[in-house]
Amino acid sequence: RQDHHREEIDDSAAAAAAGTTAQSQPPPRKPKKKKKQRVHSESRAGADDFLPVFIFVVLHADAPRLSSNCDYIQEFHNPAGLMSKAGYCFVNLRSAIEFLLHLNGSQIGMEEAAFQRKLHDALQKANN
Repeated sequence: RQDHHREEIDDSAAAAAAGTTAQSQPPPRKPKKKKKQRVHSESRAGADDFLPVFIFVVLHADAPRLSSNCDYIQEFHNPAGLMSKAGYCFVNLRSAIEFLLHLNGSQIGMEEAAFQRKLHDALQKANN
């Protein structure tokens, strides 16, 4: 009890030395919360925006044996493990691969003959 009283006296003496009293000091201010900036929903990218960009990335990544590695994961991974963010990413990867494997000219507004020529040229270039 005396130690507590001594701390009050020491605090009062320190305040007096600083030219203030303990009672006249304003309470400490709480830090102001920063307001979150809201982004309009029409400017946020969603799944509809993500998949086409992801298909482009997968196409240009030129990852060797990507489809067979995904088949392996699909076959041997615990299905419960794919019910997560990683699973969501895996589904998007599989979707991108399936889209690219079954792509034809009409899906992207090209004549089929022109599409096949460009595909053949790209495959030749990749193999050299």
